[in-house]
Amino acid sequence: MQTAPRPSEKALRLHNALCRICFQTAYYRPDAESDKETE
Repeated sequence: MQTAPRPSEKALRLHNALCRICFQTAYYRPDAESDKETE
Protein backbone atom coordinates (compact mmCIF):
# COMPACT_ATOMS: atom_id res chain seq x y z
CA MET A 1 0.00 0.00 0.00
CA GLN A 2 1.24 3.45 -0.86
CA THR A 3 1.21 6.16 1.77
CA ALA A 4 -1.36 8.76 0.80
CA PRO A 5 -0.01 12.28 0.27
CA ARG A 6 -0.89 14.84 2.91
CA PRO A 7 -4.26 16.41 2.03
CA SER A 8 -4.10 20.08 1.18
CA GLU A 9 -5.98 22.72 3.13
CA LYS A 10 -8.48 22.98 0.29
CA ALA A 11 -9.14 19.23 0.36
CA LEU A 12 -9.54 19.29 4.14
CA ARG A 13 -12.04 22.14 3.91
CA LEU A 14 -14.04 20.26 1.30
CA HIS A 15 -13.88 17.09 3.39
CA ASN A 16 -15.10 18.93 6.49
CA ALA A 17 -17.97 20.48 4.54
CA LEU A 18 -19.02 17.08 3.20
CA CYS A 19 -18.78 15.58 6.69
CA ARG A 20 -21.00 18.34 8.05
CA ILE A 21 -23.59 17.70 5.35
CA CYS A 22 -23.49 13.95 6.04
CA PHE A 23 -23.85 14.45 9.79
CA GLN A 24 -26.72 16.90 9.30
CA THR A 25 -28.66 14.46 7.11
CA ALA A 26 -27.87 11.54 9.42
CA TYR A 27 -28.47 13.08 12.85
CA TYR A 28 -30.41 16.30 12.36
CA ARG A 29 -33.41 15.22 10.25
CA PRO A 30 -36.38 17.21 11.54
CA ASP A 31 -38.82 15.06 9.53
CA ALA A 32 -37.54 11.91 11.23
CA GLU A 33 -38.07 13.43 14.68
CA SER A 34 -41.57 14.66 13.82
CA ASP A 35 -42.46 11.18 12.54
CA LYS A 36 -41.50 9.72 15.91
CA GLU A 37 -43.57 12.31 17.76
CA THR A 38 -46.71 11.64 15.72
CA GLU A 39 -46.59 7.88 16.33
